[in-house]
Formats: sequence, structure tokens, C-alpha cells
Amino acid sequence: MDKSDPRLLEIAASVADGRPVDWQALLAETPAGDLRESFRALEALGRLKAVHASTSQTAALTPGARLGRYEIVEPIGAGGMGEVYRARDTHLPREVAIKVLRLGSQGSAVLRKRLEREARVAARLSHPRTFAHCTTSDAKVRSTFW
Repeated sequence: MDKSDPRLLEIAASVADGRPVDWQALLAETPAGDLRESFRALEALGRLKAVHASTSQTAALTPGARLGRYEIVEPIGAGGMGEVYRARDTHLPREVAIKVLRLGSQGSAVLRKRLEREARVAARLSHPRTFAHCTTSDAKVRSTFW
């Protein structure tokens, strides 16, 4: 790979930032060799990043939103699988944590199995400061763990 070509870092930065790149023109003007292959690899990485971005969106829940008997209080955090919210159980006087899978990941059997495994592990927790109650639910729009 020709690391001395300034375009390589520029194109890599564009891919990282999600800026558009005219791949057809870039590849047409770059002779065969390591630099061209590096550009092809960056093009593939950009496509993967775009696919991931389009399937990893969450429908942000706002305070007061309802998921069944649970009322969202506030977001706690977010990660690779989805978002976690602090919520209030409207039938019992308690607070719970709800994990919502990212939109587009409902069809992912791997993520669904990981969520179910996480729920089983959490249900086995035994500590005086924890209350173990885990449920998984399938919804039309999202999957949750609370």
C-alpha cells in the first residue's frame, strides 16, 4: 500500500465521517495496485458502515412514553444492542430497567438470543440490593427486556 499518497488518509477520513466519496471517479483515476485495492477496501467499509447505520437506529423513547404497563422515566444508556431506560411499573410501586433492541435488529436471531441469554443471567442474580424479575417481550416495533 502506498501510504505516501495523501488521498488515502483523506478518503479514510471521509469514510469515517460518513462524507460522500465519488468511488467511480476515484477508482477510474487510480492505477491498479495496492493503492487502488486500499481504496476498494475503504469503499467496502463505507458500504458496511452505511448498512449498519440504517439498521441500528432506535426509536428514542421519551419520558412519559408507555411500553405496556411500564412508563419511561429517563434514558440510562445505550450500547451495541440498543438502549436502556429507567421506567416505572404502573401496576406495582417499583422502578425497573428496560432494554430496547435497536430498530432493524428484531430480525437478528443472534441479537435476540443474546438478549434472552442476558435476561436468564440477570434472573439468576442474587444480592441483597437487587430484585430479580426478568421478562422478555416481543412487540411489533421492538423487543424489550425488563
